[in-house]
Amino acid sequence: MKTWRWLTLSCRAASWIWVAPVNATLVPLTADTLPSNWSALRDQWEYTHAARALLQLTGLGFLVFSVVCEIPRRSVDFAGAGSS
Repeated sequence: MKTWRWLTLSCRAASWIWVAPVNATLVPLTADTLPSNWSALRDQWEYTHAARALLQLTGLGFLVFSVVCEIPRRSVDFAGAGSS
């Protein structure tokens, strides 16, 4: 499997493992009913989003690199250009 696909899958996994539980914990709460460890949950949520963004950016870089490497190169004969 290509590297960029693994990075994409790891982004999804990070969302399911670290972001989704925090979302599920905090959605029903209000500002008055936040748990005492809400800042730790917020940090986990933010750091996971930052890591996921870096993984996605790296995956995009690998994808662009693979497309650029696959583009065929043509040799151009400028000396014969214009002559029929």
